Amino acid sequence: MRLLNDQMQKYSMIVGLLLLCSIAIFSENSKESKNESKQPLVFTGVVSDAVNGMLIEKVTVSIAGGRTLSDSKGAFTLKVPLKKRVGDYELTFVKENFDTMKLTVSAKFTKNIAAKIKSPYPMRNILHLFTDPNIPEQGSHESPTTRKCAYSDTVPDLIGGQLSRQNFIYIGENHRRICVVIDGKLAWHYDTEDSWEDDDIWVLSNGNILHAHMKYIEEITPKKEVVWRYDNPKGTEIHTCQPIGLDKVLFLQNQDPVSVVKLYNKVTGEYELDKELKELTGKAHSQCRRLRMTSRGTYIAATMASHTFYEYDKDFNLIWTMQPGPMWGGVPLKNGNYLVQNEGELKSIELNRVGEIVWQVSIADIQSQLDNLAPGLGKIKGTQTCERLENGNTVVFTRFCDASIPQAIEITPDKKVVWILKDWKHLGDGLSAQFFDEPGYPEIPGDTNH
Repeated sequence: MRLLNDQMQKYSMIVGLLLLCSIAIFSENSKESKNESKQPLVFTGVVSDAVNGMLIEKVTVSIAGGRTLSDSKGAFTLKVPLKKRVGDYELTFVKENFDTMKLTVSAKFTKNIAAKIKSPYPMRNILHLFTDPNIPEQGSHESPTTRKCAYSDTVPDLIGGQLSRQNFIYIGENHRRICVVIDGKLAWHYDTEDSWEDDDIWVLSNGNILHAHMKYIEEITPKKEVVWRYDNPKGTEIHTCQPIGLDKVLFLQNQDPVSVVKLYNKVTGEYELDKELKELTGKAHSQCRRLRMTSRGTYIAATMASHTFYEYDKDFNLIWTMQPGPMWGGVPLKNGNYLVQNEGELKSIELNRVGEIVWQVSIADIQSQLDNLAPGLGKIKGTQTCERLENGNTVVFTRFCDASIPQAIEITPDKKVVWILKDWKHLGDGLSAQFFDEPGYPEIPGDTNH
């Protein structure tokens, strides 16, 4: 009996010790759990533009219980006191002029988050690049100052507010200076080779400028550094180019006997396209003024020589033609129609895919308005391109160096003149422009009307 009592006593002691250990372990775990619950959940990552990869500062990153801002390199650190360490969490990214994005993140993967957001008006985000005080007056590869082809004092009270109406980049045939206008002022300029002629101009959403000069194509940065350049062979001409993404350039080389389309990859240094277009014949100077890839992945060529629109599939098999008559050039619009400029008849014409005229306006249609709004204007004898704006208005660019005529005229769908640009003090003659307050990424084919 005594032996049994001793064994029971030992057993009770062992159970007690085990119980004390369990209590101690539970208590320690509880302390650790409490300490862990006091520690914030940390989210880190970088915010960038979904199309051009540019880092975006001052993005508000938030979650229930906390928020932070991304720094100058797009990086963010967000600490949130949360009780659980499992499941998913929803981060919200907000910045003016960008689409708000919600991103679901697992509690297991809160580090190195790559947030990519898009902007409906991406060109508004890069205007500051052209006002950087470190931009040189003349770049190392920039040509000497271009001679003014005409000059007059600015008329301050013309309808539309002169330079203050739009932010834009602008080129002309004769005064071969690329001009950037921001907030009503000539903010940036770049002189191209002082020989014929500047014809096509783009600013990409990363701020780089791509232009066709007839003798060469060049891409430069806002600081006037050359990114890429192509000098076409003697006897050939280039009047049109288009960025395809940030890494490729589509252009057309007019030459005897037919034009050649080229697609150059700046990363690989290879031509992904180098193909003759047998339809584009005639003198090199008049074979073609505009070539564009569309949102459908097809290609549109608007010719001067044959007065014809040609559409090709992705392999440049001809799939459609239309003959709108004499035209300097034409481009596809986001609504599926085409906008052409008849140089000789001074007409802007919108056509649908079966060749029907949807809308048109001529200088003759608005001449009385011009006379009333700007008495003393000279006679407009030529036009070259036109641009369709998001609001439905059309901007027509005139031709020739004549300080008595306007360089551009904005016209509403009901043919009302709302802007007369006549500033020969700061700008030269007008051939084409790209407007920065328009929606879309220029390097995505069909995302803009340009």
